[in-house]
Amino acid sequence: MIELGMDAHFRPVDLDNDLDKCITFRRDTWLVSYGTTDGFCANDAIKWFHHLSQNNPSGFIHIWFNGSIVGQLEFKSDIDSDDEKRAGYVNLFYLKQEYRGSGLGQIAHDYVVEKLFKNRCHKAMLRVIPGNLRAEAFYVKNGWYREGDASERGQLMCLDITGDAYGIAG
Repeated sequence: MIELGMDAHFRPVDLDNDLDKCITFRRDTWLVSYGTTDGFCANDAIKWFHHLSQNNPSGFIHIWFNGSIVGQLEFKSDIDSDDEKRAGYVNLFYLKQEYRGSGLGQIAHDYVVEKLFKNRCHKAMLRVIPGNLRAEAFYVKNGWYREGDASERGQLMCLDITGDAYGIAG
């Protein structure tokens, strides 16, 4: 487990220096989600990274631990939901395999939820690929719930992040 006070922090992605890491992380995410890297396209990922870097740098984050990049977060807080309240969307929670189950995932999760809350989001959304049971269990443990039926894009999961629902002091 990661001990509180250890050197874990979050910084915007520096594509000029860390593009290869971003590609590696996305490729590994694909492998964990689908069981294969068939269908993964590095060029599409690179286009996506440039889009994030230019349009949403505060939601394109590397997780640093003890001086090394160990994970990546991709999220945005500008989605209008069906109930006309602001929602956030998490495109990626990623930790290198050796850090999964260490407690660092919880720290990253709470970081994203707090950022979305501070950006006046009332709920967060993400999609989990059916079969990625470890990820789904993590989300459920943190209060996420399934919404609707799973599709080819995965199972939509939501989290209420009003101050009262999530316990964030507003």
